[in-house]
Amino acid sequence: MVGYWPREIFTMLGYTASYIAVGGEAYNSQYEPLTPMGNGYFPKADAQLSAHCGRFAVLNEDHKVVDPDQTDLLVTNSSYGVIDVKDYGDLGRTVFFGGTTRD
Repeated sequence: MVGYWPREIFTMLGYTASYIAVGGEAYNSQYEPLTPMGNGYFPKADAQLSAHCGRFAVLNEDHKVVDPDQTDLLVTNSSYGVIDVKDYGDLGRTVFFGGTTRD
C-alpha cells in the first residue's frame, strides 16, 4: 500500500483528507531533446501497449475501499497524454500515460 501514514507517527496527518493527488513528471535540462514518458507513445487504454498504474484504491474514514466519485486529469504539455479508465478488469481503476519524444 502506498500512502499510509499512521496517526501515531504523523500526528498532523491524523485526519481524513478532502482530496488525493497523484502525479508524474518527465524531466530533462533545457538543452536535451524532449524526454519520453512511459514508452514514448501517446497512451491507449491497453495495458499491453501503454505505461499504466492500476488498482487505485482509496480508503474512507471507516477504512473501507471506495472508488473516487470524481477525477480530474491535468496535462501541462501537449506532447504527453493521460487516460483514466474507471474499470479496467482485474486492474480496476487504471491510469494510462505516455508521450512522444517530439516537440
